[in-house]
Amino acid sequence: MPMAVFGTQHFLFPIGVGRSTPSWIPAHLFWVYFVGTCLILGGLSIVFQKYAWLSVGLFGVMLLCFEVLVHIPGVVAATHDRLAWAIALRDLAFSCGALSYAALHAGGGRIKEMNWVIFVVARMVVAMILLVWAVEYFLHPELLPGVPLRQLVVKVPVLETHRLKLRGHNLDDFVNVVAMWADPKVTKQIRAQPFTHEETWTRFLRYVGHWALLGFGYWVVENKQTGEFLGEVGFADYKRDLRPSLEGVPEIGWVLRAEAHGKGYGTEAVHAVVAWGDAHFGSNKTACITDPRNAASIR
Repeated sequence: MPMAVFGTQHFLFPIGVGRSTPSWIPAHLFWVYFVGTCLILGGLSIVFQKYAWLSVGLFGVMLLCFEVLVHIPGVVAATHDRLAWAIALRDLAFSCGALSYAALHAGGGRIKEMNWVIFVVARMVVAMILLVWAVEYFLHPELLPGVPLRQLVVKVPVLETHRLKLRGHNLDDFVNVVAMWADPKVTKQIRAQPFTHEETWTRFLRYVGHWALLGFGYWVVENKQTGEFLGEVGFADYKRDLRPSLEGVPEIGWVLRAEAHGKGYGTEAVHAVVAWGDAHFGSNKTACITDPRNAASIR
């Protein structure tokens, strides 16, 4: 039944499902509806036990295709992303489980001997994946299913350059962030008035929300030697109502305290974040909006 329900979602939410299809594959909607149809028919086949072994086997093959076309490229593009690894291993386990079932219930004679090999290999792969997950839960118990959400902490990757350290925000940073966004020298290229305490708090919460929901966001920029707060840099999806649309396109931005201007910190921080973005987003495009009068940022 879950297969049939998942297949139905392909028809109810085709655009959302289609976003996981690699950009180089043509006719996204065709494949969304095709896979949805296969999942519904496969689910019904299993429920009514009509060629169930064949439906399960084809489901396993489909998941293997997802591994090759979607998950493996995702892992290669973001090797330090534990979520990408978890999804890839999950679907590989599902695939091997389905293939082992199909191999155990299909064929005879020489075909059955081949199926026995598939059955044994698939079970071994599932066992190894379970061992990997077991070790993962010992190393990161906060990710264990059932742990209250309030205990979960979003881990922001730390980036370092020759002079800078880029890290995630914490509450102690808010004082410095408020002071920076309240400085007219900092905001003059952004808007006429500096940001209020309330507006900066909303911005601050956005940083945390981006990392929690989208897997990217803003970093604090600090002096690596002294720990001095210098500014912020990162990617965001602001849902701007613009034409052309930036919907779903990570938008890079950066801001530095007035005292940190003119020292090359911005260039250094942006280079580090762009390199991280190239590895994390892969071939997906990013964007940047800059005031034409802001010569320093354009440079």
